Amino acid sequence: MREKVKVLITMFLIALLITSCNKKNLDVNATVTPESEQVQVVQETNITDSGNNNSKEEEKSQTTKNIPYSIVDESYTDKEITIRYPQVTGTDNSKGQEKINELLKFEALVPLDDYLSSTADYDLSMDIDYEITWKSENLLSVQYRGSSYSEEAAYPLDLFYTINIDIKHGKKIRLKDVIKLDAKFVEKFREHIAKNIHDDVVKSYLLERTTSDELLKYLNGADSSFEISNFTFSYFTKDSLGISLTTLHGAGDHTEFELKYQDIKEFLNTENEVWKEFPEILEESRN
Repeated sequence: MREKVKVLITMFLIALLITSCNKKNLDVNATVTPESEQVQVVQETNITDSGNNNSKEEEKSQTTKNIPYSIVDESYTDKEITIRYPQVTGTDNSKGQEKINELLKFEALVPLDDYLSSTADYDLSMDIDYEITWKSENLLSVQYRGSSYSEEAAYPLDLFYTINIDIKHGKKIRLKDVIKLDAKFVEKFREHIAKNIHDDVVKSYLLERTTSDELLKYLNGADSSFEISNFTFSYFTKDSLGISLTTLHGAGDHTEFELKYQDIKEFLNTENEVWKEFPEILEESRN
């Protein structure tokens, strides 16, 4: 009887030891697996956020195939100032590529020059990043977005500005180059604002306190690197033309409106080659 008890106890201890080892193995696996998954997620996130291989940008911009260039990240950093901007690589025109990259960098740093000239005796902080909203063979549309603050300011300023580049000719594209800006377009734009903006403060500022003539002036001065019409910019997406206007600080400092190409096709300046990047809309606008 005692021998049987000893055998049972021995078997129990062996089973207990095996169970304990299995638990340890499970614990190790439970620790390692999430870490390896976490590393993988971080790597994917870095790739997504990087201009070197920006899958997020391509999803948003719905870019065309066989684009003969790539985008890489560059940045300007000085104390509390960081401005990130894209650069083009891989084109077969080195001089044209250099010109495009100069435009991208210049536009990214424009607010910095403006602020430094007016806040020379004050500490300035600025953080700006970029997003590509459209990338195709001959058109690149970039948004710059961020914030800035100086000691003399009562509050931080939200910044939003853009640049659109004709890749083929290596030049900047402004709103007035691609849209026939006139009283009819302003009327169409105001209708869009009234229908799509639900913030009463913004709506009042743009529809009641801003006249049609003033709005037309802003649109004609859009994309002028803050020289003609401050904080009025345009950008392209897969199916819409975006227009950004300045608003009150309490409403975010700026507001973006996206007008479907389909809805404004009568105002397209079809002589500008940029619309060849959107062949279906171009064909419809000519009919």
